[in-house]
Amino acid sequence: MHMLAAAVTAVLVAVLVVPAPASAHGPKVTFRTVASGFSQPVDLAATADPDDSERVFVVEKGGTIQILDADGGDGGTFLDISGLVITGGEQGLLGLAFHPDYETNGFFYVYHTNAAGNNVLARYTRDTDTAADPGSRVELFTIAHPTHSNHNGGALRFGGDGNLYLGTGDGGGGGDPFETAQDPDEPRGKILRVTPEDSAPYYSIPAGNPYDSGGGDERVYHSGLRNPWRIGFDPLTGGLYIGDVGQGAREEIDTRSAAAGPANFGWDCYEGTNVFESAGCGSAGSYRFPDFQYGHESGRCSVTGGEVARQTSGDFLYGHYFFGDFCGGDVWTLESTAKGAQVNRIADTDQNISTFGRGPDGALYMATFGGTVYEVESSIDETPPAGTPAGTTALYRFYSPKRGNAHFYTLSKSERDQLLKNDNDQHGGSWRSEGVTGFLPPTASGTCSGGREEVYRFYSSRFQSHFYTVNEAERNHLQTGDPNWKFEGAMACAPVSAVADSGPLYRFWSPRFRKHFFTASLAERNALLSDQNWDPEGSPFRVFK
Repeated sequence: MHMLAAAVTAVLVAVLVVPAPASAHGPKVTFRTVASGFSQPVDLAATADPDDSERVFVVEKGGTIQILDADGGDGGTFLDISGLVITGGEQGLLGLAFHPDYETNGFFYVYHTNAAGNNVLARYTRDTDTAADPGSRVELFTIAHPTHSNHNGGALRFGGDGNLYLGTGDGGGGGDPFETAQDPDEPRGKILRVTPEDSAPYYSIPAGNPYDSGGGDERVYHSGLRNPWRIGFDPLTGGLYIGDVGQGAREEIDTRSAAAGPANFGWDCYEGTNVFESAGCGSAGSYRFPDFQYGHESGRCSVTGGEVARQTSGDFLYGHYFFGDFCGGDVWTLESTAKGAQVNRIADTDQNISTFGRGPDGALYMATFGGTVYEVESSIDETPPAGTPAGTTALYRFYSPKRGNAHFYTLSKSERDQLLKNDNDQHGGSWRSEGVTGFLPPTASGTCSGGREEVYRFYSSRFQSHFYTVNEAERNHLQTGDPNWKFEGAMACAPVSAVADSGPLYRFWSPRFRKHFFTASLAERNALLSDQNWDPEGSPFRVFK
């Protein structure tokens, strides 16, 4: 059982407001201010050029792209097309994507609303390292967008297949008045997929687009979307994540694996899983329903899709998809598991979250419409609480979804660092940090004194699990009577009940998962007491906490 929901808490810096953390030593998410003063930033992007490892490009709605150095320095204006862009309502310069071969060809793509209110996909070429060539503009295509200024989409990303994906809105108004999202001949309300080409018309249609042989607009790949403001691809799996802005009842996150092919996400037959209209609609099985949806309570109004964290494999955020809400200021993470999507709300800010982006080194960034760019970081407080005896060491907890949802606990900083790196065949990138469970004094010459007991550690290759106990009868039984467990020695000197400033470490056993779980958290303990998959086994020893 993955206890991330209970383990993860969040704090933010600067002007961001969040609830107090539930645990002083659990993993925390911080949003470090990198730079401020931007004008309505709506997209963040980076190149794949190794020489561009220190820069993030900030798209401003008014029509400019600014360079942000990783240290927060101002790198200047990369491109200014404000004279070509109209910015009323949801219009503007909306998306940016650098060609995978940008280092060689210097190509990048922008998506914007032109003076007539239509949406344009255009390509530019780099002039110097710090500036694009405005005269290099070529237009791939224009999408007519009459009548309304909203629902232009704006998501622009390259997939792992080398193709360019563009999220388009349904044409605006409310309720898809033009019935575009389910119309295969319409490019609106879709995600388009094209292959960039060097010469006119500067794109081709990749094999596998559903209408590449007729029956609809050949650029269409996914359909049934209302306003996919932001999309992101998992750089490891190639999976697609879509933040589709809802009507009045549901905001949704949709996902699609790299191998799954085209899908219809249901709008305007469905808003989330709610029936919106039935005329001309197919059966429920015709549509791909959201992995996560939420309503407009607490001032929420519009989902801002994001990116998957893949910077550090041992980080507790690794593999989690970040997204937020523009009005409510919430930030969530979503992890795709065999049991479905696990979603955690990690922050409650007072900001209009407009976009997320990935830096050249894989770091995650978040921008607010007010003009601030943050780097998303994680941290663990390893400071022992006041009054803890000298020599006490943090007890680190790791979780592995790949190893049958196993947990691992260690006092060893070398073991901690090895698992954080996850760069060897033994661990295979399967462990993620879940912070500090408590604090224990390590053993001294294999003996413990002063009201402390030895903690014995065992490992079972059969169950792929560790077991910890101070009970000598349990130790002797496992050493001599159970071939499934291998004794790994004394691990620590745990305090007994009479020692001040210590508290119980609770132990649970799951017959279903064949795993033990240990926690010093009363909230986690209470959650497991109500979970039929886990049986309580009391408190095998105490920790300082």
